[in-house]
Amino acid sequence: MRYVTSVEQMAMDKGEAKVIRGLLLRRFGNLPQWAEEYLANASPEQFGRLGRAST
Repeated sequence: MRYVTSVEQMAMDKGEAKVIRGLLLRRFGNLPQWAEEYLANASPEQFGRLGRAST
């Protein structure tokens, strides 16, 4: 198993935010400010819950 640095983890988290934001934009169009703020500040666990909720 490869060791992941905190910088790499932050980059992966940002990537998840971009993917989820893109999916939401495609589905709903422009997002309200509260949704943009949520995505900007969400933890990896919150992204995991969002991903599971979409399936």
